[in-house]
Amino acid sequence: MAKSNVSFKPLGSRVLVEPIEQEEVTASGIVLPETA
Repeated sequence: MAKSNVSFKPLGSRVLVEPIEQEEVTASGIVLPETA
């Protein structure tokens, strides 16, 4: 299972969750950066 990077920001009684984009990786493990 892939790891997910998420940042949490408490805002009073609520929490804002922002997903962090990460580079795509193929099934064979090759990294596909957005700037390719």
